[in-house]
Amino acid sequence: MQKYAIVQIDGKQHKLTEGLEIRLDKRNKLNFEVLLYSDGKTVTFGSPFLSDINIKAKIVRDMKAPKILVGRFKSKSRYQKTKGHRQHLSVVKIESIGRTSEKAAEKATPIKPATKTTTKKATKAKSTKVKSKKGK
Repeated sequence: MQKYAIVQIDGKQHKLTEGLEIRLDKRNKLNFEVLLYSDGKTVTFGSPFLSDINIKAKIVRDMKAPKILVGRFKSKSRYQKTKGHRQHLSVVKIESIGRTSEKAAEKATPIKPATKTTTKKATKAKSTKVKSKKGK
């Protein structure tokens, strides 16, 4: 089996393998949220994301999608309009998928020593006596 990962990009889920070229909405930065990772032997699920999976990718080129024509038409009044739209896309090539090394993972999330915790002293509640007025 081949390594693959299921990632979330802009609310859409994609299955990525090494060497794959995919078309995404135009972007300058690549940010992948990994939901699932398989190295061919084991499958690892995130809850909701996996932070120890590293995906290296690069933007190959920017392009436009094929034109989509949208038309409006009203019968018997000779009214018709057409409008075209081409979505801007980025072609991204996945170079490698894998786990980050243990040393790099330790550097990324350092463990901080415990700090002093302060406790509040309990204060005594003041008792108040209520004087009752008796009718004369």
